[in-house]
Amino acid sequence: MATKKKTTAKKTATKKADVEKASTLPATTTGEDTELAILSSGIDIGEDSNSGLEGADQDSYAIPIIRVLQPMSPQVNEADGEFIEGARAGMLFNTATSALLNPKEEDVHFLPCAFQRRYIRWAPRGSDGSSYRGESLPEEVNAMRKAEEIVESDGRLYFLDDEGEFVSDKKNDRCVDTRSHYGILVTEGGASPVLFPLSSTQVKKSKRLMSLLSAARIRRDGRLITPPTWLNKIRVGTVAESNDEGNWFGVKFEPNGFIEDPDLYAMGKEFHHLVTSGGVNANYAAAEEAGDDDEEGKEKQF
Repeated sequence: MATKKKTTAKKTATKKADVEKASTLPATTTGEDTELAILSSGIDIGEDSNSGLEGADQDSYAIPIIRVLQPMSPQVNEADGEFIEGARAGMLFNTATSALLNPKEEDVHFLPCAFQRRYIRWAPRGSDGSSYRGESLPEEVNAMRKAEEIVESDGRLYFLDDEGEFVSDKKNDRCVDTRSHYGILVTEGGASPVLFPLSSTQVKKSKRLMSLLSAARIRRDGRLITPPTWLNKIRVGTVAESNDEGNWFGVKFEPNGFIEDPDLYAMGKEFHHLVTSGGVNANYAAAEEAGDDDEEGKEKQF
């Protein structure tokens, strides 16, 4: 899918579905041009709003995972079935919609709403079926390390095999520390809830983002307070990075003030409550099926 056509618009929020609140994603906002086109067409939505999604629950929706495309990503390889016209390394890729974003050509902002730290279990590269094999809380991983069910090799964590042994990084499942940032992605085309899962070399980006959010201050009633994280407007970009193992593109977060749109604030607040109440979960398996690259054992991709 090619990059979305740019629109100049003020965003207006419209509910996607009227299912139980704990199972409903926040509304996706679209451009005013789209709204005007529907109105001018003579279509009267009226009593039909929210129809068609009555049986949906939280498992019916995929939280879009945002990845940074790499030189070896299938979306940039013309010989791959997942190739997308116009895709280039360093672009942002939405695994749920296959939409592309180029932060070098358009403003991309992120309103952080919730944070989770999980250890993702990935099968060795080339394994049959899905590489995603579940996730664990940090305290669960600590307990497994004490019980020697997880071992460390070359600075990385691995699960022992069925025989209770560590063979190699090519044979044993990897246990990857993943920092998940849930929030609202805001572009010229609208706003929608997304997830940035950061691991390996990108953990330092997660720590920087958390530091930016905790250091933010606004004045209220004569004193400085830390605002809700979704009040922060974080500019998203990508940057070329390298180490002894190779070259890749990473994500870049920069503070850019605070939002002033009450609709966006309400959207961020709703998503925050949805995530913290357990009403939404990251579907890493679905992201993999959408063409997530397995470069460097899932880590350099985030």
